[in-house]
Amino acid sequence: MVLPDEHNPLLEQTLLQALYQDISCHYQANALEEAKVGQARQRVESIRADEIAWLEGKAICQQQFLQVAEGWMAEFNRSLFLGLNAMEFHYARYPEGGGYALHWDNFQGNNQRILTFITYLNPDWQPGDGGELLLYADDEQQLLASVAPRWGTTVFFLSSDFPHQVLPAVKPRRSLTGWFRRNHPLDW
Repeated sequence: MVLPDEHNPLLEQTLLQALYQDISCHYQANALEEAKVGQARQRVESIRADEIAWLEGKAICQQQFLQVAEGWMAEFNRSLFLGLNAMEFHYARYPEGGGYALHWDNFQGNNQRILTFITYLNPDWQPGDGGELLLYADDEQQLLASVAPRWGTTVFFLSSDFPHQVLPAVKPRRSLTGWFRRNHPLDW
């Protein structure tokens, strides 16, 4: 599900601006770490070329975002009965030419990530800049959606149902990405 874009974002503009400044400060301070893939946690740039920083709630804007996300989680549980009990988020910065190959958001045999969240922090993103998120049907063949990483555009999707990839971009691409989780099995 793709939610409002730069003309009507889900998050308030002041919060988006603060998050953009925060990821920029992380980058300038060399505080982003190379993202890794698989359960072995290895860096494989041909698969995934971004750098990340996990949100720990140290900055005021992170605290504000996490508070908003807590409200969403409560609403998802109330409305959709998802049984969510945790969440995790990180900034992601893809360098020029960087992307992320087709993948699923859960490791094989682990379905703790229930709902994937992405909001884009790219001011002045233009057609032709690349970096689109491609969402596929579970057969990994049928393209369901192509989402440009424009400022304020937010995407939610079920983590175990949609393989996806990030196309290479012609300039750096920034996002706040994460998962609403179910860390413990539900007793039904």
